Amino acid sequence: MTDAADDPLFDGPPDGEPQAKKRRQPQRATEEFTRVPIRMLEDDYPFNAATRLWLAMWNASREGRHKFKLSAEIWQHARLSRVLKGRVLRELEAIGEIRIERNGGSAAPVIEFRRKLQ
Repeated sequence: MTDAADDPLFDGPPDGEPQAKKRRQPQRATEEFTRVPIRMLEDDYPFNAATRLWLAMWNASREGRHKFKLSAEIWQHARLSRVLKGRVLRELEAIGEIRIERNGGSAAPVIEFRRKLQ
């Protein structure tokens, strides 16, 4: 094959033909988020306690794909007390949203979302 510059019949692109535009790469997020930025879970507005905990757990489970240990680091992102965390977990378990494997009194429970992302 010959190069276009070496081809005597090639006289360049026709005049007025638009040049191909360079595609801009989408800007990547610089902070951790799960459908909403994690820093929004630290405020009482706009989410209630159950929603804040659910979103923090959703993030920890990689959007429902994996089981995870609900450590204090996760539920403290949602700014909940230990008592409120237990109440919200029981409610989510009662409605069938999550499955909880309890490991004794002081060990962190293992949480699994019942609905998996496809």
